[in-house]
Amino acid sequence: MKIEKNIVAIGGGGFGRTVKDLRIEEYILSLSKKEKPNICFIPTATGDNDSYKVNYYDVFTKFNCNPTHIDFFKRTIDLSSHIPKQDIIFVGGGNTKSMLAVWKDWGLDELLRNAYESGTV
Repeated sequence: MKIEKNIVAIGGGGFGRTVKDLRIEEYILSLSKKEKPNICFIPTATGDNDSYKVNYYDVFTKFNCNPTHIDFFKRTIDLSSHIPKQDIIFVGGGNTKSMLAVWKDWGLDELLRNAYESGTV
């Protein structure tokens, strides 16, 4: 069976910027084809900005999903056990160069590649 692979790129949207219109979030969740998908937010590019995480949880707790996030500038969870359990990875915008350097140092770049190859959105 061929694994369906998806990457969704959004510029300047998401997290209920228009509170009455959550179509982007609904679409992303639908791609997992799971009744209650695990979705993980990675806000590394903003230095794990707290208000960004609050917006994420404010929106995704309205849906039938299991939202989590990963911090690199506070206490970091076990990435090698957390990432494979996710159906969707939502990467926040910001300083991409710094984000990629942090990810490489922690080995997240390879974990995300493996997740993508396994069908994680």
